[in-house]
Amino acid sequence: MTSSATYPISPGLDVVSYDAKRYLDSPALGAFAVSATGEQVAFASAFGVNWYDLTNGHTRKFKIYSVADMDMSADGRFVVVGHLNKKRHPDGWHFYYRTALLDTATNKLSVVSQDPREPEGHWISQSVSISDDARLVGYEIRPAGGQVYQDARVLDRRDGTTASFAALDGVSPGSAPLEAGAIDVSGDGSTAIVSTNAVIHGSACELASCVVLWDLATGAVRRIPSLAAGEYSDGLTLDQDGSVAASSAGKVVVVDLGDTEATDEVLWTSDWREEDYTGPGTYLAFDFDDLALSEDGSKVAYNSTRVPAGDHSVQVPTFHVRDLVTSQDHTLPVTTTELDAPDGSFFPPTGYGAAFADHGRYAFTVAPTVPGAGPTKRPTRT
Repeated sequence: MTSSATYPISPGLDVVSYDAKRYLDSPALGAFAVSATGEQVAFASAFGVNWYDLTNGHTRKFKIYSVADMDMSADGRFVVVGHLNKKRHPDGWHFYYRTALLDTATNKLSVVSQDPREPEGHWISQSVSISDDARLVGYEIRPAGGQVYQDARVLDRRDGTTASFAALDGVSPGSAPLEAGAIDVSGDGSTAIVSTNAVIHGSACELASCVVLWDLATGAVRRIPSLAAGEYSDGLTLDQDGSVAASSAGKVVVVDLGDTEATDEVLWTSDWREEDYTGPGTYLAFDFDDLALSEDGSKVAYNSTRVPAGDHSVQVPTFHVRDLVTSQDHTLPVTTTELDAPDGSFFPPTGYGAAFADHGRYAFTVAPTVPGAGPTKRPTRT
């Protein structure tokens, strides 16, 4: 990997800083994705979705805005994006939700799913995922006019069929309408993980706190109780073969998945001072893509914000990489100041998103680093 700067942050960790404006004409604003090697990068900006190939300098730009989440195939060719789309009508702009697939080889956009109805609010499709070979695309959908997640679905691009989580045997609504939010598809396409309030095989779940493993070959589902911590399961992720899962619901939990709930094993749990705003503590970032596992599930990356003196106006954002084999923690302080970019964009003092590449050698996040210069892609060499 070529880089613009390399410098030590913590023992055994180098940081390679990639300034998005160096390659394209826009700073990154948050959602991003990287290929398996880390040589292809896509990110959302004020000017759309930008894609860059570090090996040959090729770039692609797509006019897609209000991006909430994205994911990339292993070879870097395909990027799936969840976003809010708009269309001009005689009475003004109409907004609707859409999941789009971008082919960077042909520079073409295809629609995976969209809601053509006119929502009352500008709610964005929050969670998307793609298998390594780009055959399977996972996404959530929600009804027009509201922010409730209605279902999670997986499109098989090989035959054009779509599997619905809500329609699976063993899945049923409880006392409230069924909701299915965050979804992640394993790299090999064997399984998916979903956060939901659904009743699973007669076992009721609390609102958005149940984490379910979905066998994409058989349609079988089962709960992962050890991941159902906290009120919301905002961050969900699987390793490449779906054998290790992690969630960031109140705290980061990593689980080695067995054949049944009884054989699941918790590998690691992060420290977390939950909802204690009066004293010092660590608070995790609550974004769907603020959590990542390496390909073999041996490392987990995430962002947190620490309040060192009990003063919520003083925040210390940190990007973390935990090696589950050696129990070593790598930490990267992001920034402690709010930044205003030259294009007028505002960046809070926090990191955003997490991803691994090159078999866990590199971990990525987005972070504002230099006042006035916008945020920077920051892969960390672990």
